[in-house]
Amino acid sequence: MSSETKETEEYEREFKGLRKIVGDMAETEGRMIGLFALLVIISGNFLAELFPYEVREILNKNIYVKHLFAFLTLFFFVYLTMPDVKHEGPGVVFGIYLIFLMTSKLPPKIWFTLVGLITLLYLEEVRDQAIKEKIEEGESNEEEIRDKHEIAIMEDWVIPSTILSIIAISTYGFFDIIRNYLNTPVNKRHGIIQFLFEKRHHK
Repeated sequence: MSSETKETEEYEREFKGLRKIVGDMAETEGRMIGLFALLVIISGNFLAELFPYEVREILNKNIYVKHLFAFLTLFFFVYLTMPDVKHEGPGVVFGIYLIFLMTSKLPPKIWFTLVGLITLLYLEEVRDQAIKEKIEEGESNEEEIRDKHEIAIMEDWVIPSTILSIIAISTYGFFDIIRNYLNTPVNKRHGIIQFLFEKRHHK
């Protein structure tokens, strides 16, 4: 066994970087990518013009019907294309959608930052999988060592760093939302259902 191979194996075994620090939080990656998928789907809402006129009118006027269709879209997307998340059961879809509802209350700067980080996480995951598939297809020993090292960097540092950034910004944004809600006078405060599902009105 070459010295380079030994160094790579030693790195993978003993030095896990941020992945070791993050631990189980790395499992939230699939949920974040699920949220990214829902945001992308919703961004293509111009396709609603293909629906019958009466259906478009209902969707335009009834926010709860919109949320129902959005949830069903997320549910089927997760169960059809994300087996890693699917095995956790339908409860994870409700969790993703609750996070989505909270993100809809965020100020624009925080929202765009969060979406940017989630998009970056998705691209990092795509890159990671592409490298793994390249290794499985077979390559020279030198290339394999280099690619395994890149995977280690991605999985130990880059992806966990992005996940930590998403969690930090989400926590800050969500606490700010809750604080503003609790600071609103009771007589002007919406109920929880209205707060979650209805549109946020900016002053």
